[in-house]
Amino acid sequence: MTTVGERLRAAREARGLTLEDVEAATKIRAEYLDALEHNNVAALPNPVVARGFLRNYARFLDLDPEPLVAELLGDASPTAPVPPIRALNEPLRRSPVPLNSVLSALFVIFLIAGLSLAAWYIIPRRQTLFNQLEEMGLVGRVEPEITVSPTPVLAVQYTPQATPSPSGTPRPTATPTATPVPTATRPPRTPTPGESVPVAPGELRMTLQIVAPAWLLIVVDGEEAFMGTLEAGETREWVGRREIFVRTGNAGGVRLIVNGQDMGLMGGAGQVLNRLIVLDDQTGQPVVVEPTPTPVPTTTG
Repeated sequence: MTTVGERLRAAREARGLTLEDVEAATKIRAEYLDALEHNNVAALPNPVVARGFLRNYARFLDLDPEPLVAELLGDASPTAPVPPIRALNEPLRRSPVPLNSVLSALFVIFLIAGLSLAAWYIIPRRQTLFNQLEEMGLVGRVEPEITVSPTPVLAVQYTPQATPSPSGTPRPTATPTATPVPTATRPPRTPTPGESVPVAPGELRMTLQIVAPAWLLIVVDGEEAFMGTLEAGETREWVGRREIFVRTGNAGGVRLIVNGQDMGLMGGAGQVLNRLIVLDDQTGQPVVVEPTPTPVPTTTG
């Protein structure tokens, strides 16, 4: 009785094929085909592969594969069925919007929104915040150098006329003399249109018109009258007898009016300066000067 391998070889040779021809047609290596024709199952990778090779070789030669498989391999080495391989209908793809990118975008959006909100809140109030930090001692103040040039104001000195002496010798008659009185240099002062402020003799009446937010310290006759920030559009007035001291953190936002006379803006935008308003002893008119560097009363606490 012929073996399985002999029947395979006889069928191949009857077709006039070599092992290389069968290898090219079945994609089974020639050495495995030769092992099947010599019934050498041990030369094959494993029993499952051996069954597959034998079935494909037998079908190629128009032989019934099942009797050959049962005769050569039998059921001595059953193997577990190989689960079918599931093929995906489409290749795997990455998510079009990765989670990391979404979190990064949200972080950037919140960061920009936070910075915009901080800028919206701080920029209009920067001068007020700076003044508050200064009052707390967290930042220092640099006082700008302000020079005051004297403008001569004509003051007439009155001397009573001489009366004849008993001896009949006439005395010399005094003549008025002009004495320059120093005042602070200011732009031409023009009254506010339609404004009429009654001012009592020996009285200082200071009016501040706020055109931009400004921090202010007001000391009237040696006593603190106000300290805080005034907003644009506000108008405040103080009355004193001897002097009124003004310190502002935004001179460009404060218009100064003294006894009905418009002095104009106190200075430039964001400029920090001090001014002292006093009554001239000889003329009785208010004079606005830069105070000498002496201690200024401030609140304690």
